[in-house]
Amino acid sequence: MLRVVSEGHLATRNGRFLDGDLNEYDWRRNWAEGPVDTFNEDDSYDFGGHIWAGKLEWLRIAWQHPSLVLYNAVDFWISAVLQHALGISTKRPRCPSPSAAGDVELCACSMKIANTHVAPELGADSIDESQQTRHQAMVTIKEFFNYQTLLTRDHEAERKVAAGHKEIPVADFSFVKPETTSKFSKCLYWY
Repeated sequence: MLRVVSEGHLATRNGRFLDGDLNEYDWRRNWAEGPVDTFNEDDSYDFGGHIWAGKLEWLRIAWQHPSLVLYNAVDFWISAVLQHALGISTKRPRCPSPSAAGDVELCACSMKIANTHVAPELGADSIDESQQTRHQAMVTIKEFFNYQTLLTRDHEAERKVAAGHKEIPVADFSFVKPETTSKFSKCLYWY
C-alpha cells in the first residue's frame, strides 16, 4: 500500500466500480469463499474500503471538503473528494500470483466476521439505515463533487481489471506461515 501511495494514488484493500445508476459492484459481481484472487498489476476503482492509505496532506485537503453525509458512504466520499480536489485516483495494490514471485502476505481478504453488519451508532442512537441509504449518500456525494465514474472515463476499466485476475489455491504459494494459514482460514472472500 505504501508503494501505491508513493506513486500518487489512494491505496485501499478492496474496490468497487459504480455503474451508470451509481450502483456499486466488484467486477466478479458475487462474493464467495474460495481460492486466492491474484492479480499482478494494481487495480483502479471508483472507491475502496477496508483500510485506506494515503498522505497526511491529502487528508488535510479532504477535510476542507467534508462529507455531506455522516451516516454512510465515507469510503466513496474520500475517493471522490481526492479525485475532485487533487486528481488522485484510488487503487488496490496487486496480489501477485506465485508465478510472478507472489507472496500471499501481500494479499488481503475480508474476514467472515465482516459479513455481520451492525448499524453505526451516533451518540446514544443507532443510525436508521432504511431511512438514509448508502445509495442515496453516493448520489449526493457524486453530484456535489461532480464525480465522473471510472467507467465513464474508461469504458474498458472493468474488463481490464477482470482480465488481470486469476483465482488459485492458497496452497500454491510457497512458504505460507502457520499463522497466515490460520488467519486466512477465516476469510469470507479474497481481494
